[in-house]
This record gives sequence, C-alpha cells and structure tokens, in this order.
Amino acid sequence: MMRSRSSRRSHGREEAPENGEAPTILEALFDSFTDLVARSALIRLRSGTRRLVNWTLRQALLGWVTAAVLTVGMVLLLIAGVKGLETAGCPSWVAYLSAGAAAVIAALGMMRSVLAPPDEDDFGD
Repeated sequence: MMRSRSSRRSHGREEAPENGEAPTILEALFDSFTDLVARSALIRLRSGTRRLVNWTLRQALLGWVTAAVLTVGMVLLLIAGVKGLETAGCPSWVAYLSAGAAAVIAALGMMRSVLAPPDEDDFGD
C-alpha cells in the first residue's frame, strides 16, 4: 500500500508555497497576531468556564444544604407543635391534623409563585 505524498510530509513545519514566494513580513506578523489573540481568547474562555462551573456547583450545594436544614427544622417544629397540643389536652388526632394542615398551608404559601405565576409571565399577549 503506497502512502500519498501529503501523508509522508512532516506535520510540524509548513512548506513554502509552490510558486516559491515566501510570506511577507506583514503576513507573518498578522498570522502571529491572530494566533496570539485566539490563544488569549481560549485561555479566557477556559478560565471563565471553570469559574462558572465552580460557582454553579457551590450554589447547588448551598441550595441542597439549605433545603435539608429547613426540612429538618420544619419537621422538628411540627413535632414540637403536636407534643404541645397533646400536653394542652387536645386529642392526638386533632394535634396531628392541625400540624399537618399548618404544614400544607405553609408549603402552598411557599409555592404560591409556582402554582399561580404573576400576570406579566403570560405568553398569550
């Protein structure tokens, strides 16, 4: 199997044009300048992307930790409310029912913007 002439060429160096003319100084400077600008843009893009990914991961982690702490706090608050109502003489079913109702109302209040978005978000206009 014979290799073509182009595959045997060295890939590391550029060959002179076939007509024997070498690139001018202006062309060489322009090529050098564009390489420098492209390299700088790639470095900035890589750095910016790395910072964006780090920031996103930190925000996600912070959100999960906050949600976990809030959930544990709400559960403890509901348990304390049930125990307090039982101690006050309410039947246990009333204490659990009122704590559950309070939790549902609080959750609906927090999800108000999701369940009924503001009018300016309508796309029908």
